[in-house]
Amino acid sequence: MKNRMNNGFTLVELLAVIIVLGIISVIVIPNAMNIFTENNLKVYKIKEKELASSAKNYAEYSNSFTLPANGDIKYITMPQLVSSNYMSKILDSKTGNECTAFVKVTVNNIYGYNYDPCLICDEYSTDKDFCSLEIYNDL
Repeated sequence: MKNRMNNGFTLVELLAVIIVLGIISVIVIPNAMNIFTENNLKVYKIKEKELASSAKNYAEYSNSFTLPANGDIKYITMPQLVSSNYMSKILDSKTGNECTAFVKVTVNNIYGYNYDPCLICDEYSTDKDFCSLEIYNDL
């Protein structure tokens, strides 16, 4: 009499596959999340540079902005840059809400002017002492 072979998997084989997939997911998922987080951080840093560059162009070429005198501080807000077509609104990458942003302009005796950007989003905020919603609301 011939032995009939089953074409299915045994319970042990299925458990082995599930265990291997579980181990792989425990390793891969946290690493993937770290990569996504790092990429989001890089995107926000690029947006900060774009903000500073747009503010510099606005300050140098717009007739509606006066550069600060020595010891003074001036601020350029994102609404000013957007309404003057120097840049587009910056949106939070996770929520899609509009970010708050401004640039602090100060005199630098060596290079001319410093343009320090502040970006405040739902998931990210520039790590500088003067970057806060309180300062922005006073502008």
